[in-house]
Amino acid sequence: MSYSNRIGTYLVLIGVVLIFMFIFSDVAGKPAFGYFFLGALSMVVGVALWWRSPAPPSEPPARFRTMRRLMKRDKKENK
Repeated sequence: MSYSNRIGTYLVLIGVVLIFMFIFSDVAGKPAFGYFFLGALSMVVGVALWWRSPAPPSEPPARFRTMRRLMKRDKKENK
């Protein structure tokens, strides 16, 4: 995972928390629009960073490694 991917994930999380704080302030009767705008901006920047540098593909699982090796060996012997 690259640093920009991690920062993007963090900013999306912070954005969600700020949006929830805006919702709670609105329910309380005194909406704080600063939370909404900062949360929306944080989410947009976070999604842009996260989408621009996706995580590298993971390695295939190694649990059937021996079986795959044996199957390849059998195919080579049959030829």
